Amino acid sequence: MIFFDLDDTLLQHSEADEEASLSFYARHALDLEMDVRGFQLRWRELHAGAAGAFAAGGVDPLEQRRWSMRELFGREFSDEEADEIYQGYLDRYQRCWRLFDDVMPCLKLLSEEQAVGIISNGCEETELLKLRTMGIADRVLSLTVPAPQLRGKPFADIFKYAAASMGVEPRECVYVGDQLFQDAVAARNAGLRGIWLDRSRSRSQVRNVEVVHDLYELPAQLLQLRPVQIPGL
Repeated sequence: MIFFDLDDTLLQHSEADEEASLSFYARHALDLEMDVRGFQLRWRELHAGAAGAFAAGGVDPLEQRRWSMRELFGREFSDEEADEIYQGYLDRYQRCWRLFDDVMPCLKLLSEEQAVGIISNGCEETELLKLRTMGIADRVLSLTVPAPQLRGKPFADIFKYAAASMGVEPRECVYVGDQLFQDAVAARNAGLRGIWLDRSRSRSQVRNVEVVHDLYELPAQLLQLRPVQIPGL
């Protein structure tokens, strides 16, 4: 069983977020009272905080967005006002979604031999929309995200739950992600075979963590992995 991260592993999230957030800034610059550099730093800080809270306890994503807008503008928006403001970013972000060029060739090859799943710290509704919009939903057999009683990455809970939900042991699974510690090391610590997708070729060296630099390399690196039969499929 092969699990993938989604954002910045399969989907070009950072590029989409940067384009959409800069468009958001251009629209609201007069109300934000900060230059574009300050905005970018604050935007990343707020989103990282919201993502961490969601992964740790399954906080409602909608409430996260509202909190982020209130913190960013320093105003007590109503829920409806906060939703409307954030929607401008979200619409642009979704229009910018793109797969990396190596994703579809890799998935086509792997899904012929292996069961493929996603383990992501995003909310289920958004991650499903990404899979459908990008045309890869039919190649993914499972999607596991944080929930009120299921902590996300880097906690071991989510990796073990994803494996159990597919009727396999963690040691029978591979996890591939772009974050060294949150993905590859965390997966390894949970008993999976963790592989770091180091697209930037940072040359960082970490013991006991496998590295690929693009997904074209991945199938060859998995040749020694025995296919796992999923019960009922």
